[in-house]
Amino acid sequence: MHGHAIILLNAFQKKSQKTPDKEIQRALTYMYDYIERNDVNET
Repeated sequence: MHGHAIILLNAFQKKSQKTPDKEIQRALTYMYDYIERNDVNET
């Protein structure tokens, strides 16, 4: 969540109960990239 907006960075179709590690890493990469590019300061 960024302020009062929800930022959707990644989506995939889940086919099992466990989220694949590859998808978790991809989501984290996108999140860190978004934060860096938009200078998000969480206080």
